[in-house]
Amino acid sequence: MRVALAVSVLGALIWVSMQEAHSRTQPPEQDEAVPVALSAATVHASAARVAQPRAQPRAEAVSREPDAQESAPATGALDEHPHPLDEARRRLADEQRLIGALNDAMDLGDPRSMRPMIASYRVLTPRDENKLAEGYERIADCLEDPSAAHLEAAREYYDRERASTVRRYVRRHCLER
Repeated sequence: MRVALAVSVLGALIWVSMQEAHSRTQPPEQDEAVPVALSAATVHASAARVAQPRAQPRAEAVSREPDAQESAPATGALDEHPHPLDEARRRLADEQRLIGALNDAMDLGDPRSMRPMIASYRVLTPRDENKLAEGYERIADCLEDPSAAHLEAAREYYDRERASTVRRYVRRHCLER
């Protein structure tokens, strides 16, 4: 009788431990209609745990003398802007703004508004190493009059200016029409 009782108790313990192990490996079943919501306190507590700095190792917790480089004050004033708006940055910002406006006019298919912007771009960027003004000029020509001469000029630009950022727009607005 004692043996039978011991075997049944042992069997019950094994069954319970298997059920616990199974419940740990399987996600809890949820009703699809009931959304899972976290309380604000739970989210806040999780974020606070993640944001807590890790404890320093014992060896670094020992006080030490700062290096000369660490104790020297930082160069420059704290209220100084890290990138002051000088003439070169102002010119670059103007160039980027003008290219954005040209792209907008091109997307709208408005070559009449592109022409004065192309002239402004040539004044702003006289060297135009990337030949952007020429590319926008070809696009404006194709939008106004997709004649054989304009398409040939666009094809020449497309073949010659292989690194141009405007090249794909020349293809789209002139060559794939």
